[in-house]
Amino acid sequence: MITELYIDGQKLDQYKDENVKVVSSVASIKDLSKNTSDFSNSFTIPASGINNKILKHYYDFNIDNTFDARKTTNGEIFIGGALFKTGKWQLQKVNVKQGDPESYTINFSGKLSSIKDLASSLELKDLDLSAFDHDYNSDNVISGLTTKTFLEGDIIYNLFAKKRYFYNSNVADNTNTDKIANIAAISGAEAGVIWNDLKASIKVIRILEAIETKLGITFSRDFFASSEFSELYLWLNPTKNKDIEGNGDIINWDSQDPTAVWMNLATNIASYPTNADTGQVTNLVMVLTPEPAYNDVEYTLKMFVNDEVYYESQNITGEFITPSVWGFSDWLLVSESGSQDKEVYWTISSSQEFKYKADLDQNIGGGYGNRTFTPATATTVESIFSISDNIPKMKIIDFLKGIFNAYKLIVIPTSENEYYVNTIDGYYNTGNTIDITRHIDWKSFDVERGDILNEIAFKFQEPTTILNKQFETTNGRGYGDEDLRLYTDETQTELLDGGKLEVKLPFEQIVYEKLIDQNDGSALEIQYGAIIDESLEPANPKAHLFYTQLAPIGGSKIAFINDLGNKVTLTTNLNTPLHTDSFANSSYSTTFAADFSSWSNLAISNNLYTNHYKGYVESIFNIKKRTVKHSAKNLPLHILTKLELNDTLLIKGNYFRIDKYTYNLLTGETDFELVNLVSQDGLINKRIAGTNNIFANSQAVKKYVQLINEAESLPTKVDLGDGTDWVTLDLSDTVNNLLEIAFDTNETSLDRTMQIDASSGGQTILINLYQYKRFITSDSSKITSDNNIITSDNNG
Repeated sequence: MITELYIDGQKLDQYKDENVKVVSSVASIKDLSKNTSDFSNSFTIPASGINNKILKHYYDFNIDNTFDARKTTNGEIFIGGALFKTGKWQLQKVNVKQGDPESYTINFSGKLSSIKDLASSLELKDLDLSAFDHDYNSDNVISGLTTKTFLEGDIIYNLFAKKRYFYNSNVADNTNTDKIANIAAISGAEAGVIWNDLKASIKVIRILEAIETKLGITFSRDFFASSEFSELYLWLNPTKNKDIEGNGDIINWDSQDPTAVWMNLATNIASYPTNADTGQVTNLVMVLTPEPAYNDVEYTLKMFVNDEVYYESQNITGEFITPSVWGFSDWLLVSESGSQDKEVYWTISSSQEFKYKADLDQNIGGGYGNRTFTPATATTVESIFSISDNIPKMKIIDFLKGIFNAYKLIVIPTSENEYYVNTIDGYYNTGNTIDITRHIDWKSFDVERGDILNEIAFKFQEPTTILNKQFETTNGRGYGDEDLRLYTDETQTELLDGGKLEVKLPFEQIVYEKLIDQNDGSALEIQYGAIIDESLEPANPKAHLFYTQLAPIGGSKIAFINDLGNKVTLTTNLNTPLHTDSFANSSYSTTFAADFSSWSNLAISNNLYTNHYKGYVESIFNIKKRTVKHSAKNLPLHILTKLELNDTLLIKGNYFRIDKYTYNLLTGETDFELVNLVSQDGLINKRIAGTNNIFANSQAVKKYVQLINEAESLPTKVDLGDGTDWVTLDLSDTVNNLLEIAFDTNETSLDRTMQIDASSGGQTILINLYQYKRFITSDSSKITSDNNIITSDNNG
């Protein structure tokens, strides 16, 4: 069959005898942590007139507007006039002989790499998340802490604090310091949660949407629209250990001496002359005075010289006067060489509203007569919580890789800017079955044991917070980590003869603490995260993902210190951080291991490993598994051009999954590396649900679950004795087979259950629904870690 190569819509000339192989793979069995894509060996094309024109005579670097080999270029491979592959071409080199170009070396790759190219060195802070910026005040913090209606639930606040919280309903306990606080409402006048000790969290799906906008791409919602992902939050914790600083407003100078020419009052940027040769310097002195009602407000002052931070002072309160040495200001500007102008401006930032005035004394070139004065009067710094300023430091590509690896997602380009993203089960169970028996070369084929692993480590970032470090000391691993060992049989006495693999996410786990009332020892429905290290100093964990649910505060009222310094009482609900999507039994979690929930003390049986890796791992390393290498000659175009990597190949009555296949563009031969499938029920591409058990609390809520390979018909509701009217079902119009399950508020005095029957095509799919009548409490007698450091010696 004739092969044609196109780059940017232009057909390339080829050598007739060039042996080129295109390898296709998407989910490598050899490395569970990676998605791969189509690629080829490097091969050569002639330096013909056509190719020279297309590649713009790249060998001649004196030509303007030459071909840009620093990046990849769109292209296609056609076989027999039919599209075979789309991807990216990269020019690697030109072979020149006796001054004339002879050939070009080029490489073809799949489009998956283009995400990395687009993201480049961009970080999360470069995303436009300004739609979620909000006034940072105690009213908004309370709203985000006690409801899911603040900014439509896209922004919430939780009790994540860089100090120790405890609960003591003794009215004499007035503890509230930088390191420890009693948060009981029935306590001393100064005890409570100080409002700006808390930072916001944002829904992860909003970050994903901002990435799509920034990179100009679109991810399918096959998985991302499910509740498992769409209900996740990211805690907004700045990289450095400092308070939220707002926007950093530039000081607005409103007048200056008539003879002064240094300050531009329109831009508030001054241009000061300096000269190393003549000794001319600029000496600056500032006095900044808060308005009387703002003397206790902390603020940060920065001085910028030529857009670089020249001076910074954090957490100032009261009046600020420029520091000096021997009577001279530290703000002494000197030229490095010759005559230079220095552009200077100042910014003020604060975690809350701050009003001040300032006076700037500018001494240019020395001598009292060269002084000029510039004031700033009645200036207000508005307190804004900027999402981008407070998002964890992380590259966009690392964030995406972390998400892909956490859920074992398959990512496949479907067009220039669109990507199919789904779980590995979702991907493989939507493929077709193709019988290629009669095209196989039966002269010889290999049956191998394949690559085997005996240890797989699923890890988060190293713990930095106190309870997780305690957990690590006790258990030899961090909370949520899974150290998996694969044995030859159920006695677990002998490991498989294989290698090791580590899947490490860029996220960090935080072990939460559920409080008790230290006055009477009663268990409370209050859980928080202590963001402190073992020395009880503030910690700075890596990015932290979590679920959250509203827990009724009930009788355990919480004291809250607002931005006026007044103590108010929280009595309704509390957004509670969880490692699971529900308080008790759960469908999903953010952990790999079946560790005990800090809330319910129940083992987290439905976790990242069991939901997304277990079935795949156990099927790959089953004793009946084999790697089979077959060759096929001249596969028909209708098979070759439509073959997908999630298709199942039927060969002489046996079913195989494609690990990878290699197509030789010259010979037309296809080499398959396959893994046999063993199905006890005879079903290969099954109809399955993203989860078979969905748990909901008593509040009205919507859950979204994927019905994989399911016909597009609404499932039926099955009455188990509690009726069915309390649940409404709807299939999404925009996401294939995404089922919306809307729970009404449970106002009865009993838990209730029902089933959803999505059976079809002879396959049974039942989803169990559970809704609790009330808030789920836990067995307080069971502990998961040594909490003594947190809960004892509350005066320390």
